Amino acid sequence: MSKRFSKLILASMITALVAFPSIALARTNRTNQDATAYCDAGQGSSEETLEIGSCAVHFQNGNHLDPVIPYGTFIYIDNVSSGQGENMDFILTTGGEVKVWRVDDTGNGYGLSTYWLDFWLGNEEDCVTFGPGKVTYHY
Repeated sequence: MSKRFSKLILASMITALVAFPSIALARTNRTNQDATAYCDAGQGSSEETLEIGSCAVHFQNGNHLDPVIPYGTFIYIDNVSSGQGENMDFILTTGGEVKVWRVDDTGNGYGLSTYWLDFWLGNEEDCVTFGPGKVTYHY
């Protein structure tokens, strides 16, 4: 490939990103989804050790290894309302406020919204305080 052609491709890419920034910043938003919390120790279905910042999502196709949001995806909390409070952009854990979560596990939140999140909080007291709630997030 010639240098001139390479420069033309690069210039086209830069122009596209400047003219259409939403292409570079594309994200998926989920609104008003059910939110729960759990504290079972061990590994998630991704085989990652569960820790503060881990969360579970529904599995699909009857396969607990097939999450509706891929393993390793980072979830950014926009708004959560639960027993901890209303309209917050974080979840309070014993370790502090957590705004970013990672999909490490799956579950079957029977009867809950399609993109329900189950936050791993590490201890039963935090889970009870969180209770059921609603969450809006993006990834």
